[in-house]
Amino acid sequence: MSKKIFTTFLMVFSFLVCKGQWVTIPDPNFVSWLQTNYPSCMNGNLMDTTCSGIINAINFNNTNNQYFQNLTGIQYFDNLLYLDLLDDSVSYIPRFPSKIISLDICENQLDSIPALPDSLIEFFCWSNNLTVLPQLPNNLYWLSCDDNFLSSLPTLPTSLVLLSCANNLIDTLSQLPNGLELLSCNGN
Repeated sequence: MSKKIFTTFLMVFSFLVCKGQWVTIPDPNFVSWLQTNYPSCMNGNLMDTTCSGIINAINFNNTNNQYFQNLTGIQYFDNLLYLDLLDDSVSYIPRFPSKIISLDICENQLDSIPALPDSLIEFFCWSNNLTVLPQLPNNLYWLSCDDNFLSSLPTLPTSLVLLSCANNLIDTLSQLPNGLELLSCNGN
């Protein structure tokens, strides 16, 4: 009898553990892209978050303009270093993978963005609908946030060398980092 209970417990536990690795990807264009690029990691619109293809990807470059709107699922790309979503239709990003060093989310439909990972050194977010930026990482080297609706910038990290914030609603800048080499803030 105890062997039967143990076997039942093991089956239920295994089912719960296996079930937890799958997440629903709500954006049909993102699903299609994932099915093409990571077919072994997908089952319909479900993505296996433990799939080695997803976990080990380092570059996400949407060069074909797939017109993603919702990037739910991108947070499971644990080793992603480069995320390029230039000129797409993205309006929602849940959170960024923690190891990203270069992030390009320019020319999208974003009105807010999640917290930026500490690893980030390049951040490009021009031509969106942003009214505020999250706290900037301490090691950020380059920030380009032109053509948004920003009225101010968060505290600028001392590591910042390049800052472009043109064509916003900014009327004053806080203290600029000593090492800043390029500043473009026209059209404010």
